[in-house]
Amino acid sequence: MTKNIAIVIYNIISVLDPERIIIGGKIARHFDELYPLIEEYLKRGIITSNSSFQIVKNDIAGETGLLGSLVIKKM
Repeated sequence: MTKNIAIVIYNIISVLDPERIIIGGKIARHFDELYPLIEEYLKRGIITSNSSFQIVKNDIAGETGLLGSLVIKKM
């Protein structure tokens, strides 16, 4: 699974050239365990040293449903 996530991140970087990739959802819940593995796959040569980007965890991971409900209620 981690290799597949790294491939998706690589594809996003190749096509969109973002400054930051934000990991959310269920993957964000395990970000601390997965990030070093993802970084290792990316460093194996698929990302050049010229690439400048960050991979970060969504700060509200797991709370998006609650926040969405609050927004809808206020509407």
